[in-house]
Amino acid sequence: MPWTGGYNKVHISQVTHIIRDNTPIFELEQPTISELDEKIAAPIAERIEDGSTLQVGIGGVPAAVCKYMLHRKDLGMHTELVTDYINEMMESGCLNGSRKSIHKGKVIATIVEGKKACFDYIANHPAIEFHPVDYTNNPFVIAQNYKPVSINGTIEVDLFGQCCSESIGTKIWGGIGGQLDFARGVTLNPEGQGFIVLNSTTKNDTISKIVPILSPGAIVSTTRTLVDHVVTEYGCVKLRDKSMQERAKLLISIAHPNFRDWLTHEAKKMGLIV
Repeated sequence: MPWTGGYNKVHISQVTHIIRDNTPIFELEQPTISELDEKIAAPIAERIEDGSTLQVGIGGVPAAVCKYMLHRKDLGMHTELVTDYINEMMESGCLNGSRKSIHKGKVIATIVEGKKACFDYIANHPAIEFHPVDYTNNPFVIAQNYKPVSINGTIEVDLFGQCCSESIGTKIWGGIGGQLDFARGVTLNPEGQGFIVLNSTTKNDTISKIVPILSPGAIVSTTRTLVDHVVTEYGCVKLRDKSMQERAKLLISIAHPNFRDWLTHEAKKMGLIV
């Protein structure tokens, strides 16, 4: 178990039993970055300025964004999760936290997952700190960071801008993690940016992931008022401060071409487009 800095220690007086165990730490293989991931990540990378403070979620697209960031300068990180990308970003010099407004020069996180090389890298690293999740994911703390950026994946987005990131209909697929917390945090900062990412389709282009309205029973993970940008392989659109009609038209523009006529027809039936 790697030792790390940060507010993450338990005093011995709070411990009743200690069990020694030599089982190797569980390692998690990170997803391979696909061409589609890189295509979705590219417009996000273009919008991230030098000095920005990053939060990246799980998946190929966030990993691809980190790859694109290697030529940036003075990036910071305040995130829920760090994984294998941390080694390369810090060693390249792009991630140094020199412009951060809080925890200057430090990477702040609450979870790590990845391979042994990642665990070895963070162990005793003076610039990486782990803090309780109620601190790292506090929207008011997130908002204090310099130009905060959040990048998270979702399963389904409807024409209102609502995101379902936890279920496929009523079937639970995963937890929300810090997606909503960071969406709120970046919204509270005038220079903050949030990106919700997804492939435009699934099941070999037979099902659109941009839909007129979320599937019955789908969980609204991030409400429409907190969604800033939505990104697919067909582009990146900014929904913040847009009208309902503008939102619908923008989302249709980044849907798979095979589904745009259908989405337009449904939007008109719903009164979203005149």
